[in-house]
Amino acid sequence: MKKVILLLLTFCALAIHVDATSPYYTVPKQQGISSGIYQNGKLVHAAKNESPTYPYTITNVVSAGDNLFYTENEKNHFIDSVCMLAFEKYELRFRSKNGVISTVKGANINGRRGHIGSDGKYVYFVSNKSNSKGDLIRISSTGKERKILVTDVQDFWMSDKDIFYVKNRSFYKMNVKSYRSTLLEIGKGKLLTPSNCEKLNYIHYDEGIAFLSAVTTYRHRFDLYDYVTGQTKVMVYKTNDHVFKNKNITTITIEAIDFLNGNYIVSENNSLFLRDVDGKTLKKVVTLSNNLYDPYLFFEATYLKSINLQLGKLTYLQGKKLYTKSF
Repeated sequence: MKKVILLLLTFCALAIHVDATSPYYTVPKQQGISSGIYQNGKLVHAAKNESPTYPYTITNVVSAGDNLFYTENEKNHFIDSVCMLAFEKYELRFRSKNGVISTVKGANINGRRGHIGSDGKYVYFVSNKSNSKGDLIRISSTGKERKILVTDVQDFWMSDKDIFYVKNRSFYKMNVKSYRSTLLEIGKGKLLTPSNCEKLNYIHYDEGIAFLSAVTTYRHRFDLYDYVTGQTKVMVYKTNDHVFKNKNITTITIEAIDFLNGNYIVSENNSLFLRDVDGKTLKKVVTLSNNLYDPYLFFEATYLKSINLQLGKLTYLQGKKLYTKSF
């Protein structure tokens, strides 16, 4: 899932990602903790260029075959002269079961499209073509077989082995067996992607995508597209947050949405709260000793792995270990 995403957006940093289907996860540099890839609280592979001023260099990890694929930053950046911003440049690497590290050739990944995904056999990513778009590529578990699936992709992610991407600001789903794409209708406007010098107007989760179609003071209208049913429903959320009267800017952080009844989880300070569409707090889910991950606040971070509102469970990373809590 896409965790801890602010809709107050200029994506200058890449969110830490944990693949829910893999036992491996990434950990940033913390006091007494090395950054790298972990399994069950134990360091599996250390980051190459660990730095206390740049606490994470490995940001994504997935499994394919017997290999681990991960994105690693060597403190290089893409410079966007239009936005006048620097965006992290990542290389895609893989670690064989024998511990041999290799770099996938031609797989320079822009931090604005920094997700990688796996169906167990292949790994998928968007290789940087320009600051605004790239090519969606499939590589084999050995890192040798390479195929371009879609050109000029502006955003990309995977959910339950399904591929979703944005091209020309439209939303598509790709079948991982046939690799045929289907245009998905959500909202009436175009998706504003992290590939442009604009504010995002959507959030994607394991369950679906939430398109922010309108904002007024204390009101947020989302068109929710459910991956499972393929249906869109409108939810108008009342919040306690004062927002700018601009549909592309809001200060609330929605960590998860129940696509059945519209309940949602927000983070405030060090706590997660379950609320209904009227903004009423139903319960405090958990209070964490460290700050939740914010792409602008690098240190003392706790990262959400997954939230299942229907089952009432969440998994989060604190320190170098994963924890699961029922609520």
